[in-house]
This record gives sequence, C-alpha cells and structure tokens, in this order.
Amino acid sequence: MVLAGNERPEVTAGPDVERTFGADEPVVLGGHIVDDGLPLSPGAVSAQWTVAGGPGEVGFADAGSPRTTATFSEPGHYLL
Repeated sequence: MVLAGNERPEVTAGPDVERTFGADEPVVLGGHIVDDGLPLSPGAVSAQWTVAGGPGEVGFADAGSPRTTATFSEPGHYLL
C-alpha cells in the first residue's frame, strides 16, 4: 500500500472588492479552501479573517469561516 503525500491547501480570499456602502451594510467575503484531508489525523484546515489595516472597526459574521460577511464602522480602504 502506497499513501500519497500531504499536499498544501489551496486558499483564496476571493476577489478584491471596491464599493461604496452604508455603515452597517454587510460585504460578502468569498474565501475558499481546498484540502486533500491529509494527514489522516487531524486532516482539517481552519480559516481566520483578520484586519490588517483600515480606518475603523470591522465586524465579521463568522471570522472562522472562509465565506462570511463583514461590516465596517467607517468609510475607507481596508485590508483584510
């Protein structure tokens, strides 16, 4: 029996989004993760959205999910 080697996960944060929005209007974040499930234990990946920069606070509906929504307290450019 030959087992395949563990491949690294493929992760994308989704397309760049540039738009005008209201203060509490959510923006859809379309991240995506593909993993081979190896090693057999635990064989799972996790995701975490964080704020790297921006003029205000960001609230994530589920920061641990690749696909979630975010709301922004102030207008401006944010890096997530």
